[in-house]
Amino acid sequence: MASQQAGRRARHHKGRSSFMLPPACLLGLALLMTALVLFGTTLKSHVLVTADLRPHDVLWNLAQHRPRQQEEARRRAIDYVQQYGALEGREYPRECQDLYHGVAYFAHVQASWQQPVCEPQAGAALGTSLRCHYQFDKYSEMHCTATNLALDIRKFEEEDVLVPRETNNTGPTGLFEEHPRPGLKGELLGDCKLSGVSGGANRWQESDFGKGGQRWLFNSFQSTLGDAQQPHCLAWVEHPVYFLNDKYDSFNLWHALEDVSHAFEAYVLKGWGAEAQVVVMDGGTVASVLGPPYLPVWRKVFSPLRPPVLLRQMVAEARARAGGNLPPQAALCFRDAFFSVHGGISALSRSGSGPTPCVNSTFIRAMSHFITDGLGVTGVRPASRDASQVGLAGMRVVWGLRKNRADRQDEILDLLRRELPKQGIEVVALDFGKLPLEEQIRQVRSADLLAGYHGAALTLSTFMDYPAAMIEVEQEWLCTCNGNCARWKGLDYRLIKVQDVPDSSMPGVLATRVLEEAVAALRVQAYAASFCTVHGE
Repeated sequence: MASQQAGRRARHHKGRSSFMLPPACLLGLALLMTALVLFGTTLKSHVLVTADLRPHDVLWNLAQHRPRQQEEARRRAIDYVQQYGALEGREYPRECQDLYHGVAYFAHVQASWQQPVCEPQAGAALGTSLRCHYQFDKYSEMHCTATNLALDIRKFEEEDVLVPRETNNTGPTGLFEEHPRPGLKGELLGDCKLSGVSGGANRWQESDFGKGGQRWLFNSFQSTLGDAQQPHCLAWVEHPVYFLNDKYDSFNLWHALEDVSHAFEAYVLKGWGAEAQVVVMDGGTVASVLGPPYLPVWRKVFSPLRPPVLLRQMVAEARARAGGNLPPQAALCFRDAFFSVHGGISALSRSGSGPTPCVNSTFIRAMSHFITDGLGVTGVRPASRDASQVGLAGMRVVWGLRKNRADRQDEILDLLRRELPKQGIEVVALDFGKLPLEEQIRQVRSADLLAGYHGAALTLSTFMDYPAAMIEVEQEWLCTCNGNCARWKGLDYRLIKVQDVPDSSMPGVLATRVLEEAVAALRVQAYAASFCTVHGE
């Protein structure tokens, strides 16, 4: 009988919600996933050839930080992609596998790196190698990585005067203001043979390099092959570095996560783990560029052994070691580096114009899990899942508050707060913008239902796990961004378009519709929990 009622509910909500039972709820696949994590196959990350270690000063040595055992104990970004990639079945769309959301995409990028755009030369002093993958999806972007690269200190300091040193990145309108490092030719040096060939074509031209660290690389790099004078490395940075330049935004959660998604992609491609460090190239301070609410993500997840640092701080320390008198061609040298891609063209925004076909996205689920593990919040879950489910009692609804474009918000909240507690359901309304991201994630992970008007707060569904649900009230169409976040995690997503609700301008009508959808979503969730033991992703 319960099964028939659930079937009728599912048919009743067809067209209004997006809901899919994830593979993790099937015992066979769950066992397969466990086996793969413990014993399974490995997606081999392309390893770039580096020169033998030479006697030199080493900056920010690992020995100055946590023991190597702690570094090795942490799972790498690629481990999470392998875990969820193992669940890509025949029903997983080919377009999702090949572009951004599947294992095949990462393998394709790594394969294109086999041909260096700047090829290392036998006997070269540095042994520089530069590899780039070019792709065009409305915008040009280069995924570039380099080994044994020299940063000319004098050129850097010449360029550095062009980058503001404000202590914050708040522009005159109150929005985030970028202070990207422009790059000067000859600032980055390498003794490799520059062919510029990527994907069978000469890609070393300005039009192929978008914004971000990739543009700085193009503007700065110069081959020293055949030059009489070669870079003189005052110090080496032996650990991997992620050069983050021209950050998209640190005030809006959606925008901030776009920069994060590019960093995750880079860490997957490189096979990096806790040993890597985020190097901020923009002006201001590390906190002002990365954003105080989101700084813990960069510090704990992407740079856990070495805090994120301004590039100018690293250069200043190298210069100090020279005792004030720089030798000719003085440089700070890097063993392994990746150059950021501007956040505004991330996997998140690529499908903002329509519903994504990539339900249960390998990329998004892996990134979400990587972040929650790094922040130590993966174990946070709704209280309703820790006890035998009896109706809707013990379930929790979190409403993300908006300050504008939410005409009926107070009316909706009044009704939810009045009616849902009668069934033992807790209702909480939060201004997520006032909370650190860690706390934002804790709040949504402890919720059975996230709801609110269209806004960045609903992006947090990215960090929720099945069988959680999300309701989005759309006063005016902007994008399918939030719905896609829910779909990528396989959540029950329900969209209420105000214009499609009859008499929505009448008092109580829209609020009643939201209440009905909330109860329906929680009932479906309670039914799902009755046959699917969920331990979170």
